[in-house]
Amino acid sequence: MSFEEVETYPIFYGLHPITYHYFKSHDPSSPFKHRVLLMSDLHSNSQEVVDILDCQGLLKDTVVIATGDMAGDGTMGGDGDPLPVYQFLLKRAKRLYFVQGNHDLFNPDALELKNSDQTYCCLHNRVQDTIVGRLGGVNGIMGKDKPHKHTFLPSTYLKLLNAVLQQTPDILLTHDPLFKHRHLLDQHQLPTHLFGHCHLRQPYVRAGCTHSFNLDGRVVLVKGNHAPFRA
Repeated sequence: MSFEEVETYPIFYGLHPITYHYFKSHDPSSPFKHRVLLMSDLHSNSQEVVDILDCQGLLKDTVVIATGDMAGDGTMGGDGDPLPVYQFLLKRAKRLYFVQGNHDLFNPDALELKNSDQTYCCLHNRVQDTIVGRLGGVNGIMGKDKPHKHTFLPSTYLKLLNAVLQQTPDILLTHDPLFKHRHLLDQHQLPTHLFGHCHLRQPYVRAGCTHSFNLDGRVVLVKGNHAPFRA
């Protein structure tokens, strides 16, 4: 299975540049059985971007998956509460799934958001069967310096990660890129990994047995009839 990038467009420039990408999969074994929008690290631009996506019809009948840092305070590195953005997406999209990033303020209401089929939207420390496969996730990143609900000691984070991987998800959502722990993904033969937090040159790479999408500052459309982005 492989993914082919067909088109890409810039959306925003400035503190947090954002680009839109359209990918096709030529293999029926692709884990994305419906039209899926992947996104992460839109920061203070999150609401404006999802408004544009909604106006262009890209949210309707679409599964939206976000891997964190979906809010901000208008400054570089500022924190914000993404709950209003998630509530908006939940009303517009077919399904919504997410994990939180290290710049997302903790809000207990985000943990309890549910889709119309009663699956939880927030996948932290959860694995559940969905219309796009078996999804699992872990919030935040590994770190020691900044006290934050979504920053975990490495030992704590890795316990959470292993507990999720042992439940054999098809798609793993993390904010942390897991660069030093990719052997765990290979060990569990993880099919697909979606992550944000750091910006790599390429949005997609096949790493071992895992299809990895780096979503930092990106909106990625996968599968389905192509709807071009016009900013």
